[in-house]
Amino acid sequence: RRAAANAAGVPAAAVDAAVVEDFPTLPSGKPDYPAARALAACGRTQRPDRDLRTLFADVLQLDPSDIDENASFVELGGNSLTYVTMSVRLERALGRLPADWQRLSLRELRAAPPP
Repeated sequence: RRAAANAAGVPAAAVDAAVVEDFPTLPSGKPDYPAARALAACGRTQRPDRDLRTLFADVLQLDPSDIDENASFVELGGNSLTYVTMSVRLERALGRLPADWQRLSLRELRAAPPP
């Protein structure tokens, strides 16, 4: 994208630093600017809630619609074997994880600040 803009003579300041597919919002519906900056800084363009639901469903072999936002990894049927797989995939998706991530609900995990 930058190369095409440079070739067209577009000033660097006019080129998007990141394209965010769905702007993060707070529970009140207002824009969540810190979350948007975090997405841009790590190169992610999708909201983590969509990714997390799909990730949990894939690792735990559940239908995404069956995943309760208030249930933890353990409550959803996670065990020591799926823990390792989930840890690796969550770290790829979110970066560093809270030490007790498996006890957090999907909603809490999404909102948890990085350690």
